Amino acid sequence: MPPTGWAWDGGVIILALLRAVVLIPGYSGHALFLAYSLFSSQSWVARITAGLVLVEVAYLKIFVWQDKTIIGGILLALAASGVFRWLLNRPKIHDD
Repeated sequence: MPPTGWAWDGGVIILALLRAVVLIPGYSGHALFLAYSLFSSQSWVARITAGLVLVEVAYLKIFVWQDKTIIGGILLALAASGVFRWLLNRPKIHDD
């Protein structure tokens, strides 16, 4: 993975962790991290694990706590994973 991919992953992780210590409305840090892992990981084991835990988190947030921030977390993860895939697949500039 190129350094930009690592940097992007780090930024998403920081954003997810920041939600735990700073009151940032609109998204769930759990949903952001798990959905981003589900959408951007190249390991099928990580994807299955993230998907299963995301289902559990979704159940708790939707049915137990009536917490709508899961929607914002998943939408942010979709956008972030799209940018991540673009960073990995963009054309490389070669100096000849």
